Amino acid sequence: MKKILGDRWLWLMDVMFGGVAILAFQRLIDSTISISSLSVENIIVMVFGAISVFIFFIYDVTVLHFLYIKYPYNLTWLSAIRLLIDLVMVFLLALITIPVMNHTPHSSTALVLTAISFWHVFAIFWHLVAEYELNKRPPVLKQVLQHLINPVVYWVLATALILCSDSQVSFESYNKISVFVVVCLAIVVASIIRASTLISRMSALGE
Repeated sequence: MKKILGDRWLWLMDVMFGGVAILAFQRLIDSTISISSLSVENIIVMVFGAISVFIFFIYDVTVLHFLYIKYPYNLTWLSAIRLLIDLVMVFLLALITIPVMNHTPHSSTALVLTAISFWHVFAIFWHLVAEYELNKRPPVLKQVLQHLINPVVYWVLATALILCSDSQVSFESYNKISVFVVVCLAIVVASIIRASTLISRMSALGE
């Protein structure tokens, strides 16, 4: 029964992930219609932004599949809470991914930063509930720290770049494209580091 519940929920989550991916790619395709009128800089930023959030998307889906194996669902209130958190995190993933898929992705920087910050917060809640339900203990400190550190790093980098861009700081004067590129680069690096750690753990389990 537990395996059936987990498999069906994972299938439903994959359907929702697929829906987010389809909406994101459809938006990107629509944006390429006006690509001939864009500067080379804007095209590069658009492609880089799309690749960056896609890397985070793959990381999120991969981690979820791994966690479903490590923390199976049960017919309990705590598992129900985790299911609700999953739904919230899919919605946040959509807010991270879809708005970037256009010819002015840098206009979505604040939304992406906010959504990914809440994504990390809910990831902490998910780990707290899962560890308490299955192991009756708090999560490993390392699991919590990574979700606390990453959004702080994103906001610090964005804020520092804004402050360095102009002595008279205003939201109209700073270089939005530079901030967007730096934030995307930080997201990519964090996702790759986390993914490599995950692969190492999976390899260790397989031995």
